[in-house]
This record gives sequence, structure tokens and C-alpha cells, in this order.
Amino acid sequence: LRLANENSLIDGVALEPRELNTYIKTASKSNRRPLLDRTTVAPPGSDEEDNSWSQMLALVKVLEAYGCLIAASENSAKSEHNAYTVTEGGQHVGFITSDNSLWQLSALGGSYDVACASSELDNLKDALVDFQQDDSVDSMELEESSSTIPKPQQEAETLLGHLCDMTHAELAGYVSALCIDSPRRADSALESFQRLTKTQQRVVQGALLSLERLVEVQRLLGVDDSFCKCQLELSSCEVVTAWANDCSW
Repeated sequence: LRLANENSLIDGVALEPRELNTYIKTASKSNRRPLLDRTTVAPPGSDEEDNSWSQMLALVKVLEAYGCLIAASENSAKSEHNAYTVTEGGQHVGFITSDNSLWQLSALGGSYDVACASSELDNLKDALVDFQQDDSVDSMELEESSSTIPKPQQEAETLLGHLCDMTHAELAGYVSALCIDSPRRADSALESFQRLTKTQQRVVQGALLSLERLVEVQRLLGVDDSFCKCQLELSSCEVVTAWANDCSW
């Protein structure tokens, strides 16, 4: 078998499916390593390798912004030369182990933009509110509505409060919306939303605010959308809620 000999591996040689299948079945895992290194590892200094590393550094910055990592030294010019301490929130992100664990933790009220990296988003929203504000509103009412608590923290606390109001069945349905992939055929998001309970609707509205903020932070810090996808699929939420509430098929 020509693939069994490491010295016979030549860059660019086309492999027939039959040959590759035979090699995988006959070669031990330790002997497969040379072939895997030649076929899956990007050449040093390639654009693919540089892009992957830059995305890794961008993800570290996002985790810092959300309080999951704390840099050992704030004076380091580059994050790749820094050491980090993993916070309790960072440990929770590691425990979830999904495609975007930070999004799921944020959607459960467990983390938020502690660094206020998304402040421009708040400035835009404030400007829109000021533009739409009725002139008849008393200035005292505006002062009472203001708060020293950062908006990301306010949103996370509000979301957490709504989550605590959920029943076990409602929570199961909501968690399913964070975990499942989008089906090929599903009702519109609006129709799925309207079939939720009032408590679930309030939670979803709060989660959408968290999603908007996280997407903005990821964009600002250079994270590619394909690396960290944020999704909230509501199509099965109603069914899972009914199932968790002891309803049969």
C-alpha cells in the first residue's frame, strides 16, 4: 500500500477513496499522524494560520470584555503576551462547551458586557429616544428614569428576574431555543414567538437585547460571524414546553 510508507507521501498527489479507506482501516492511530499532518495542518505563515490566530486573540478580548478573563498585566501591549485569570463566569463558559458558550451564558443572565465595550450602541439608542421624546415630558421624569447602573448590567438583571419567574417547563422550552439548530422547515419567528407564554416572551425580549449587545462587541473586537454564531431558535420552544409539562405526543 503506497500510503503506508511515510517517505512515499508526495505533496499534491490525489488519493483515491478506496486507497484512503484501506489505509484508515489498516494503519494504527500513531501511524496515521504523518498523513494527517500533511493533509490537515496549514503551512507555517499561511493566511489561514494567521487568520485563525487573529480570531483567537479577538475571542480573548471578547471574554475580557464580558468579565470571563482578567489580564494579569494591563500594561502588556499585545494580548498574546499576557497571562490571564479565569473568573467564575469564564469557568461557566468552559462548562457549557457549545459553539458559542458565551452567548448561551449571556442568554441565561450569567454574564454581560462589564467593560461597556458596546457603549456606542447605547449612545445610538439614547439618541433615538431623545429624538422621539415628547416635549411635554417633564425633565424631572427624565432624571428619575436615569440610573448609575450600566445598561448592560440592568439588562442582565432584568433578564435574570424574568428567568426566575419561569416554571420548569417554560425554562426547558427556552433552553431548547438556545441549543437546537434551525430546522429546514419552520414557522416564522413571529408566529413561534406569539405561541410562547407571556413569561417566555419577556425572557426572549431580554435575550434579544443581550444578543444584540454581544454581536456588537464581537463585531467591534474583530470576531468573524462564522466563528461565534448566536442563535435563538423558537420553533420547538412550544413543543418542548408542553413535553416538560407532562403532555404526551
